[in-house]
Amino acid sequence: MWVQKVEGIMSNEPLVNYDSESDVLYIVTREGQEEEFVEIAPGIKIELKVIINDTDHSFYYTGLQEVGLPAQLAWVWKNLLRGNNVAFMDPYLVVWPGRNKPEGLKVDPYWETLRISMGYTRIYAEKMNLAAAKPHGELASTGYCLANPGKEYLVYLPDGDQVTLDLSASSGVFRVEWMDPIQGRIIPDKDITGGDKRIFKTPLTNDAVLYLRAEDYGQNR
Repeated sequence: MWVQKVEGIMSNEPLVNYDSESDVLYIVTREGQEEEFVEIAPGIKIELKVIINDTDHSFYYTGLQEVGLPAQLAWVWKNLLRGNNVAFMDPYLVVWPGRNKPEGLKVDPYWETLRISMGYTRIYAEKMNLAAAKPHGELASTGYCLANPGKEYLVYLPDGDQVTLDLSASSGVFRVEWMDPIQGRIIPDKDITGGDKRIFKTPLTNDAVLYLRAEDYGQNR
């Protein structure tokens, strides 16, 4: 396996490294505006690459603190829906002034948002058939969609409210559920028939995760 480190990548620059022969791309970005370092740019043909995006090289701890807890949570979900693997460089029990304040064997609670959010994304990583899913941002009006069209769709709504999802790949019936990415609460919704674009309005007042699975498509786990 060839692991390649990619430095200085920004979403508005040519991403020539994505066309390399490497199996894994370990992203090392410079800090900048949010759009420049939070996620891999859409539209890049990376379906044959394993993308690892870690907090120290995407944000560093000062950047994480600057954007705040809601943006940290969103970073985890946005990366999953872009097909990336996320890694939190957790200081755990290391005493680090300005960064980490553990108390004995108790970790610093400030970083719990990242830890918990990664755990919540794992719920869907295990529920879905990830081997068959790819990033399909074009199918959701929010731009964040991981899908096996006609079978499974996972959508992130960073601003909550509603999302338009293109279900034209199948006219069958889909099971629908929401997840509250803050509390991890799963809320079943009524089934819906595909065959066209559908509008889904979240029952939550914050950001939201939407999951659809075709009625005749078996769960991965």
